[in-house]
This record gives sequence, structure tokens and C-alpha cells, in this order.
Amino acid sequence: MERLALCSKVLYDRDILEKQRRIIELEKKVTPPKIRFKGYEDWERFKTEMYRDVHVVLEKMVIDNHFEYEHMSYQGLTFRQENALTECVYEHLYKGTNNGEWSEKIANDTVYSLRTMFASLHKTQLWAFIYQLLRPEDISELIYEHVRWYLDDDSHSPCVIEDLPEFVCDTCHAIVDYVNETQMCIECEIISCYEHRT
Repeated sequence: MERLALCSKVLYDRDILEKQRRIIELEKKVTPPKIRFKGYEDWERFKTEMYRDVHVVLEKMVIDNHFEYEHMSYQGLTFRQENALTECVYEHLYKGTNNGEWSEKIANDTVYSLRTMFASLHKTQLWAFIYQLLRPEDISELIYEHVRWYLDDDSHSPCVIEDLPEFVCDTCHAIVDYVNETQMCIECEIISCYEHRT
């Protein structure tokens, strides 16, 4: 009976360890990593660089590439366009986070959201009309604005990457999600305002 209890405990412990390992793996995929920035301007610069490169990819793959653009008439985004966009978003996110799994998931989700948009337009028979009506530059801009809105364009919340940045408050040295233009967290800003009043 003692051996049965010991064997049962070993199996139970092994099962618990395996489940804990799996939970940690899943949390890595789902939980956004953090990127420490010196200031809010650096966070804005990070996004601006990524969006600039997305714009460059779209210029190359939509505006300048007539072959790909012609295939958009019945496909929406082509396979090569999807790959180029996915790679661009992935590279920027990975460069900032060093988290390959999360960066790959977000890059794939971004392009999947575009595929969803184009599939909806196809199903409602609108894409053929839109394709004929708009110039390549307009379609490129439509895709660009969709990517910006999906990731974080500072116009709404929640956004996919809005939880990435963290900052160090210059006053209390706490690690926080927001600092003002003087590198002060909200609590220190409130305390500072209160002290100035008295």
C-alpha cells in the first residue's frame, strides 16, 4: 500500500509539473512582453520606425509591383504581400522584445486581420468595386491605416501593442506603464502638484 501511495504521489507531482510548464509556455505566448524605454518619445519613435517600414513594404508590394497589384483584384492581399508584411512587423517587434513566439503571433494576427477585411469585402461583392475605384496608392494607404489602427495608432484603446512600453520614473525610480514629458509617474506628478499648492 505504501508503494502504491508513493507511485501515486510521483505521478501526481509529475502531472502538476507538466501542467505548470504548459501554463508558463502559454503565458509567454499570450502575455505581452515589456520594452523599457527612456521616455515616451522613444516609445513613439519605436512605433514610427515600424510604421515607416510597413509603409515602405506596401509601396514596394502594392504601388511599385504591378504583378502583385494585378493579382490583388481577385485575391485581396497576395501571398507575397502577406509574407512581406508579416516579416516587417515581426522584425520590429522581435527587435524590441526578444520574444520570438509573441512577435510571430502578433505579426501573424495583424496580417490575418487584413485577410479578414479582404474576405469580408469579397463576400459582400465590394472588393471588385473598390479595386476598380481606387488607385494603388489608395489601396496601400487603406492597408497601412488598418495595420496602424490594429497595432496602436493612439486613437483608441485597447490596442495590441499598447502594453509593451514601460518606463522608469525619474523621481521615485518605480517601473511604470506611463510617464509624463518630465519622466514623472502619475503618483509623483500628483504629489508634485499637491506640494506646489501648499
